[in-house]
Amino acid sequence: MDLLKARVDVHAALLCAQRALVQQLDEKSHSLDLIFEQAPIGIAVSQGCDSDPSADVIVKVNSTFEQITGMTREELMSSGWPKITHPDDLEEDMENFRKLRAGEIRMYSMDKRYIRPDGSIVWVHMVVAPLDLPNERQYKHICLVQDITARKEMEKALDESERSKSVLLANLPGLAYRCFTDEEWTMQ
Repeated sequence: MDLLKARVDVHAALLCAQRALVQQLDEKSHSLDLIFEQAPIGIAVSQGCDSDPSADVIVKVNSTFEQITGMTREELMSSGWPKITHPDDLEEDMENFRKLRAGEIRMYSMDKRYIRPDGSIVWVHMVVAPLDLPNERQYKHICLVQDITARKEMEKALDESERSKSVLLANLPGLAYRCFTDEEWTMQ
């Protein structure tokens, strides 16, 4: 009878431990889902099993990725990343992705453009890396994107300002100089 009671106690303790572990796993999974969804950068996870990178399927995206691309999860999952990439950036992106899948590089980053459904362009800084998950047969990778459209517009304005200043100075028939607006007009 004592042996039976000891066995029942062991099984009861194992069931309690299993319930506690399941609860901890659920809490961690919930926390990871919250972090994924609330991240201030766009996150997309893709998978594919053949040698054609354009056949990869986006399996999960967060809301920031949706906002950046202007597309819903369903639209992104059905269209794939090559279709929303600007044609001028697609070749470089595909070559980098081919190298990543071949194991020639561990990750890559680049500035590229996405085309939104309304035809507008959004510049992003993108980092792509393999995502090795246990018990997963299909190749997966993670893509992190940050909207840099405002930065690109400022760079373009700065380049134009520098270009116009250069043209002005190159065609000036006299001397140009810069000075402070103090009492003595100190030369810079």
